[in-house]
Amino acid sequence: MRRLFCILACSLVVLSCTAIVEQRRPEPGGSKIKTMQAFKVVQLNSNDDRPSMCSSLRGDIYISDAGGWRIVSYKSDGSLNHESALPSARSFLINGQANGIYLVDDLNKHIQYYDSWGQKQNIISYGGSSFVSGAILKDGSLYLLDNLANTVVVLDNQGQEVRRFRLMSGNSGFQWPTSLAVDGTGTVMAVADARAGKITIFNIYGSYLGKIDAAPSVSPSAVCFEPGTSVLWVCEKDKDRLSSFEIKPSGIITGAGCAIAAPLSVTCSSFGGLFVVSGQFLFNVGE
Repeated sequence: MRRLFCILACSLVVLSCTAIVEQRRPEPGGSKIKTMQAFKVVQLNSNDDRPSMCSSLRGDIYISDAGGWRIVSYKSDGSLNHESALPSARSFLINGQANGIYLVDDLNKHIQYYDSWGQKQNIISYGGSSFVSGAILKDGSLYLLDNLANTVVVLDNQGQEVRRFRLMSGNSGFQWPTSLAVDGTGTVMAVADARAGKITIFNIYGSYLGKIDAAPSVSPSAVCFEPGTSVLWVCEKDKDRLSSFEIKPSGIITGAGCAIAAPLSVTCSSFGGLFVVSGQFLFNVGE
């Protein structure tokens, strides 16, 4: 009898480690979903319908403009910092908490690091993958999404490959994932698939945890996590809404939201600011 009890107990421990979190709405009669407001910061004059974004540890905002072959940097008040040349139309910025910015050029297969002043520094070369989005953690490790192979490649802060894994999304499957984000604790990863109308949640080793029914944009920066948290922000372009979801062991909880016309990209600054590209404007979202 004691042996049987031990076997059952061990089985429960294993199940708890691989538990799937499901999306759930606030309980009836519970607290209402907080509504945020969007404030115009600056007009962009951009020619890119799927711009990528990131923010530096200084709080500066970077936006790619493939049509204008440039990267534009703004201060949080909307004043212009500087512009840099975009090496190819298949280039995108990596969201995350980095001191400076990382730009992936998937045409020429390299990752360019720029310091906080926009000056080019070291280059990481790669091959055999087709990256469309990525995220960077505080330790400098890079998570890169290859949507042709449905694979995530992890590089260390020296550009060396640590591991790669195929994304297995339960029974729902992927159609065309285009955006990836890793939470501030470095434990949870979100992959947005606009064609499938969902965001799939994994741990950072690629094990499936659950999914969110949403309508993300096709931008490389359609999703991002608030720094140091598991709160995920999503640009739901077709719903004209910026939405948030908190990823908890007990479930995925719908959080604050903001009505905004066709949001494309989002980034969270290290100072708590939330910035969104919608149409020809950069917005700051707050209460």
